[in-house]
Amino acid sequence: IKETESVLLHIRRGDYCKNPSYADLSKTEYYKNAINYFNKTYENPTFFVFSDDIPWCREYFKDNKQLVFVEYKDQSTLSDLYLMHQCKNAIIANSSFSWWGAALDTKKVVVRPTQYNVNINTDELYPSEWIPIEG
Repeated sequence: IKETESVLLHIRRGDYCKNPSYADLSKTEYYKNAINYFNKTYENPTFFVFSDDIPWCREYFKDNKQLVFVEYKDQSTLSDLYLMHQCKNAIIANSSFSWWGAALDTKKVVVRPTQYNVNINTDELYPSEWIPIEG
């Protein structure tokens, strides 16, 4: 993570796929648009994928060779948060866990979704320097 132009890529699915209150970003182009943003901004970024549904991520991104899927023995949310914190840049999901993964360290660039919750304007949740990307 420290030896590359690392980009935290957090994808939350789980309960978001079943709860109509949250924007299910996995059904949009948000992640692909965010990856394209970093590919245009940096030379050879490496995306470290953290998710509660790595099998889905592997299938969704099966043609993208820039991704490293973070899975390891005794994986825990605390360990994931620590590794997320080590990344230089971030593509976050619409989740507080993702937000903290980006906020715990000064990232060069943080990309965030324009929609967090279907019914509420949540722009005030994000620092102004974080870049909104449409899905």
